[in-house]
Amino acid sequence: MAAEEPSSSLRSGRLFCTIGRMNPPTAGHMSLIERLFEKASKVGGNVVIFISDSSGGDKGKENPLLCPNKKIVLEKMIAKMIARNPLFKDVPFEVNCGNPVLSIFGYVAKNRPAEVFILLGNEPEKVEMGESIRSGFFDAYVPKFKEGSDQDTIDAAIQLAREKTEKRRQTYGGITLQLQFMDRPPGSISATMVRQYVTSENKPQFKALYNGYLEDINQNSLFTNITKGLNRIKQNATSKVKSKRPSKTSKTNANNNRPKKRQTKNSR
Repeated sequence: MAAEEPSSSLRSGRLFCTIGRMNPPTAGHMSLIERLFEKASKVGGNVVIFISDSSGGDKGKENPLLCPNKKIVLEKMIAKMIARNPLFKDVPFEVNCGNPVLSIFGYVAKNRPAEVFILLGNEPEKVEMGESIRSGFFDAYVPKFKEGSDQDTIDAAIQLAREKTEKRRQTYGGITLQLQFMDRPPGSISATMVRQYVTSENKPQFKALYNGYLEDINQNSLFTNITKGLNRIKQNATSKVKSKRPSKTSKTNANNNRPKKRQTKNSR
């Protein structure tokens, strides 16, 4: 039986979204999110912020906040933004924890929006991520097999690629995808700089970054949670280094187990 031709009529609504580690969320991230709300408020649609669930010193990057903590902070910051912009109050939004790229595909497959607008920071890593997402929606699968494979293996790989391509077409066919990249607003501070303020215990400067986005009590709580997270990363890194070093006992045992050299008297 031939597969049904995907149709845009089976889709409805618009998704406005962005992706990020946001560890911690900053005013720069809020500039992206505000742009999404502006677009959604004009034409209708849902705003979804997909944030990474990476934590600790994952892949050499500092991630002091767990995803549920980031989600709480973001929701408070968005609530403040909405309070300043009455046009945003009717825009449905959610913050989604997980693998951001996989989460976008899962969300689109489940909710079937007709239009998907993705706004990312204008950075090489994000541009590459955007291309990966575009490819995931529209490109055909490439058969994978090892050089020198027999014909049956090659045919099976080609068939599998065709089946995956058809499934992708049925799942995402008919979507209108728009990717945009936004430069960091002048004067905005990166999450790296925010973490440095915490490390240097520069609390006044830290709190100044969140004026207008978080109440004083929430600023203090965020500062404390980042501090705890950075300390946890440092402790874990120290523990790993220590675990790799041989203990004094093992060194002593190793020396004791070495064969002793036989001493011989010099013959006259």
